[in-house]
Amino acid sequence: MKIQEVLDVLKSADWDTNWSRQIYDVEEGWEDKCIRKDREKSAECQIPIKHRRDWIILWEIYGKKMYGTTNAAPNQRFHLENYLQFKLQDGLKLEDDFEKKCYRYIRNAALILYIREIVFKETAESLKPIAEKVVEQYNNDKNFPANSAGKLSKS
Repeated sequence: MKIQEVLDVLKSADWDTNWSRQIYDVEEGWEDKCIRKDREKSAECQIPIKHRRDWIILWEIYGKKMYGTTNAAPNQRFHLENYLQFKLQDGLKLEDDFEKKCYRYIRNAALILYIREIVFKETAESLKPIAEKVVEQYNNDKNFPANSAGKLSKS
């Protein structure tokens, strides 16, 4: 599948899927809430970083305007669209293979499951065991490495 085809799919895609939203809520959303609450005390939330994720800040600056909303949370459609636009600005072409040039490098569990359901057309039911395993890992261990969640999401 070409990058252009992915962008075409996204034009009419949902902002999130059930699974991508659940994972965002226990992964990046939870992390962002802790950091925004108190950067200096983010260690209390067991967050090793004190800086918010770029794509979430970009959502606050541009995403709400793009989607004509003031209260929606960051979503994986915006995340993927911006990731692809960044890659295109950095030298990739619309006709490049999405799986080989982009997808294989993505490690974010919420984004991976969004791509699998929206772009690759896997069913929500088929992704259920994977999504539940990722959510369970985050709920049981807030120090669970994000790259491990990404690997689980691609299994």
